[in-house]
Amino acid sequence: MIFDRLFGKNQPVEKQTPSQETPVESKDYYAIGVDKFNQSDYKAALEYFQAAISEHPDRENAYLKLAESYWALGKQKDAVSALYKLLSQYPDNTRAKAMLVQYQPPQVKEKPEIKITISNTVENHVSSSSNQPFDPHSEPSGFIMPDINLFDDSNSIQHPLKTILQSPEYTSSTAELPIVMGVNDSGRPYIANIAEMPNLLISGMTGYGKTTFLNTMLLSLLYKKHPADLKLVIVGDRRLSLTPWEELSRHYLAAIPDNNQPVIIDNTDSAIKTMNTLCTEMDLRYQLFKKANVRNIKDYNYEFCQRKLNPYDGHDYMPYIVVVFYEFASVICNDGRDIETPICKLTQLAKAVGIHVVIASNRSDVDVFSTQMKTNFPARLSFKVVRGIESNAILGLSGAQNLKTAGEMLYSVAGSTPLHLNGAYVSDDNIDKVIRFISKQRGFSEEYQIGEYLDYNNNQNNGFDPNLIDPLFEEAARIVVQTQQGSTSMIQRKLKLGYNRAGRIMEQLEAAKIVGPFSGSKQREVLFQTEFQLEMYLRDLFLNL
Repeated sequence: MIFDRLFGKNQPVEKQTPSQETPVESKDYYAIGVDKFNQSDYKAALEYFQAAISEHPDRENAYLKLAESYWALGKQKDAVSALYKLLSQYPDNTRAKAMLVQYQPPQVKEKPEIKITISNTVENHVSSSSNQPFDPHSEPSGFIMPDINLFDDSNSIQHPLKTILQSPEYTSSTAELPIVMGVNDSGRPYIANIAEMPNLLISGMTGYGKTTFLNTMLLSLLYKKHPADLKLVIVGDRRLSLTPWEELSRHYLAAIPDNNQPVIIDNTDSAIKTMNTLCTEMDLRYQLFKKANVRNIKDYNYEFCQRKLNPYDGHDYMPYIVVVFYEFASVICNDGRDIETPICKLTQLAKAVGIHVVIASNRSDVDVFSTQMKTNFPARLSFKVVRGIESNAILGLSGAQNLKTAGEMLYSVAGSTPLHLNGAYVSDDNIDKVIRFISKQRGFSEEYQIGEYLDYNNNQNNGFDPNLIDPLFEEAARIVVQTQQGSTSMIQRKLKLGYNRAGRIMEQLEAAKIVGPFSGSKQREVLFQTEFQLEMYLRDLFLNL
């Protein structure tokens, strides 16, 4: 950080070199870096090139050598980032463009097992002709939906889930989020739509089919929905059985911007934080809907694909988000009662923006599901329970206690007469095959990040934590003060970021009291008039934290 060099404690006033050698003038940093690079001391060279850029941000050759140093150290992502920063200042730099081609080679079709990631930036959405509709399925490039023949047939009897996935009921379904429920008493497949439920509550004894049903539900979504259309948030403490799903982190999983946050949520604190984060995501989506003058995610995505919404105003193609709890009772019973508030908010309001919640639990009593929570889950599903009172708690009537075998279930929507179904079993081996098939394909460059939740009430200094700030925080602060515009879209445009990340930076600027609070359609107030005031403030801020 530049403030460590300029204002760090116990440091002399004069400028310091990046290494421990005798200080030199800043004009020599680049030359020394070249010498270090030629001596194959790439780490030291990296530091000198960074110092040269700090002194002269417009120095093209320093950026090029910085990228070469990163590449020599095996840091491809950092090398590419340095080149993009150079091209943002000098778009016609042919050498930088040539190096990008070298550092980002095309996918080799002869070796499909090699994972290749792609960039997913605003420029992808605006680079093609505005006369052509935007194709959200162009990324990941060349993605192939899983093959039905990945499922094994055993003992010459066709796999039950395979049969349903090949049925007309499933293949011809036009539902936004179709899931396989099982087969009815007539032996016909029954397909439901999560988007219309819009949330699902599942209960039943351990060993009678809850986990198998959830796995079947997820697989049926993967066979219908492209990675650009669907993101999953999976919560559960069944660490071994859920581990394979982590392989889909660059395709189907959503994550919050926290390096310490597991992709598969396996503890109560992370679950609470994730649900609060999803509430922030919901609010961000509603703000974008208001700008676009639409009422639901389907209309919003249509407008975006017709290029009627400008990505530089924060608009982007929105995937559906399905939140799946594999065992909710373990969260609630482990000091997790605080999770009720965000779940209630999501289940009440998030249908229009495409966020849906599926909760499974081996208990259905009031200690797990409060009356307020159950009110927001009109769709209920029960496997076998011990007593009629438990069936009544989940379905509103008795009957689930009479179910006999694993996979049998009663399904009811809004108090309707329960439908008797038999689930489709799927083995762990077949789940792994589908996951491996998808994970070996080209993926996004990073997990889909949902809006960040900042718990201002529990942090000092109004929620500002230097350990959690974005690496571009200081640069964004300078841009805001230079332009005197407290605008998220301006940060997005200047720093070439996605809207979610720009929004998180703006929240951090507010927490640091550099900009004022959100004020509807108006821009935020910028609380500093000059860059000098800002630099002095940032110096004191970082030294005192």
